[in-house]
Amino acid sequence: MEEPPSQSPVEGSSTEGGMTREAVRSAPAVAARRSGALTGAIAAFAVPVWLVATLAVVGGYRGNYVPTTGDPERDFLQFYVDNFSRIRVTSTMYILAWVLALVMLVAVVRAASARIELPGILAITLAGAFTAMSVMGQGLFAYPTLLFDMSAEKLPDNLDPATARFLLLSAEALSSAAGVLLGVALVLIAVVLIRGDLRGRWVLGVAAGLGGVFGAVNVVLGGGQGPGDGFLPWCLLTGVILLIGRARLGRA
Repeated sequence: MEEPPSQSPVEGSSTEGGMTREAVRSAPAVAARRSGALTGAIAAFAVPVWLVATLAVVGGYRGNYVPTTGDPERDFLQFYVDNFSRIRVTSTMYILAWVLALVMLVAVVRAASARIELPGILAITLAGAFTAMSVMGQGLFAYPTLLFDMSAEKLPDNLDPATARFLLLSAEALSSAAGVLLGVALVLIAVVLIRGDLRGRWVLGVAAGLGGVFGAVNVVLGGGQGPGDGFLPWCLLTGVILLIGRARLGRA
């Protein structure tokens, strides 16, 4: 009696073989998510530390005073004269902080799900726009201090008080607009997290959604600038959740 021909592994569709092929196909995605989670966690822990250091430098402005709408134009010029060197330092530190924040936000989207869909794409786009507007604002703010061969002593003869007022208030306006973009980006990131499978996603997603809504509303209605006060705690929470989620992905 002839034995029936055995089925080759290529032609077969056994459960074990299917699981193996599925694991092979998903391995690059898991590796990318683990890498994103680690990168995001490092950035998430770095952002609060860097921003606190930046705010400490800002607190060193002479008189701890920054002129606002309604102040006379001469106060804006005097602000630049009094804080000439410090303004360059703070602007550079803020720019680095927003770049770190962008890295963190993109990494969260990458780690949250195996596939990057429309909400994730929009979140990354808005996070990039937030960073670009923040950098532009700091560039405007620091422009008088970056001119070639300029010094605090020469500034009164080369900077009109009205121009100083325009630069400072324009930088504040850009910072406020960037804060709205960041709020919307956080809401989209919340959607990405909740739709994904990262461990701890609900905690981080709800925190991102609430923080994004309240932050954007605060800027629009209250005239705030940049991310709200809850952004720094959210960064720390993000770092913890990403590390937990990364360990879970490693066991999957």
